[in-house]
Amino acid sequence: MSRSIGTMAIDLAAASVLVVEDHDFTRNLILSVLRKIGVGSVREAASGPAAFRILGIAPVDVILCDIGMKPMDGITFLRRLRAGQPPPPEEGAQPVPPDAIDPKTPVIMLTAHTEADIVTRAHGAGATAFLVKPIKPDLLRSRIEAVLAARRRG
Repeated sequence: MSRSIGTMAIDLAAASVLVVEDHDFTRNLILSVLRKIGVGSVREAASGPAAFRILGIAPVDVILCDIGMKPMDGITFLRRLRAGQPPPPEEGAQPVPPDAIDPKTPVIMLTAHTEADIVTRAHGAGATAFLVKPIKPDLLRSRIEAVLAARRRG
């Protein structure tokens, strides 16, 4: 489905989104919503290190990342992404080459908490946008479209 944002048409069917969320139920719910709103390529990771492995194989247009993950929280993931510094590989895994990571990938942080210090820390780490859980489909669509439009504008 293509919608215009300003003068720019955004085609979610051509977009790729990575969901980084450690809770299976929440991750699956978000994946379902993304598919229902027409996102063409949806990938998932249950942790920050798993997300880096996915990003090392293929870039995405937008990352949705939970702030409260363990053991690597969303802000640590975001800082490493923005610095182009994937974490050390887990035992037996191949390292993710830093040049395979696009530090400018838009990241929409997901949180159940709206405390000012969490939002400030995430903004300071380079968050592109925020969404408060539970996720509302129309708001998710508009956030994704907005960050894609902003990235295309440069």
